[in-house]
Amino acid sequence: RQMLPRVFLSQPLQNGVSRYTCQLKRITLKFCKFRPNSLGAREFIENGDFLEFARANPQVACYLKPRRNRPPVLQAEFANGSVQLARIDSFPAEFVRRWFWLMRGRSGDDLLPLHENLRSFHPSVQGVWTPFTFGRSVGLGDLSDSRHRPMSPSATELIQQLHRLQSARMS
Repeated sequence: RQMLPRVFLSQPLQNGVSRYTCQLKRITLKFCKFRPNSLGAREFIENGDFLEFARANPQVACYLKPRRNRPPVLQAEFANGSVQLARIDSFPAEFVRRWFWLMRGRSGDDLLPLHENLRSFHPSVQGVWTPFTFGRSVGLGDLSDSRHRPMSPSATELIQQLHRLQSARMS
């Protein structure tokens, strides 16, 4: 079993600071005119959903490519040079439409597991916040009652007793 490389969460630099730049540059719907598993892709085109997507996204080049006796495929090309394929075998037209809009919103990076959920260039020394972070602390002053004291002497008390014994012998 091959392990996938882990990555940090990233996005194209400055994308959306002054204006949003769609990362999808070209989308191609490859389908067969006769095979039943291309029915959803053909309905997507015939219902006008393909034209609606093309009109709503003029920055994306939209292509239709009929192929004989081949399964339907959605091919998306992104600004970073990556090409991603989605097999849409026997999908209804609604699912094909969802795939088009999903590809439009993607950055083109491969889907890989994240290295960490949170990444910081300046990690905090305070630790992670919890609901008890700024709560009332329990110190020794609160436990001054004798029933909370340990029965055996602590290590500090033993050392103090030994010191007193040695001091008494020396004098």
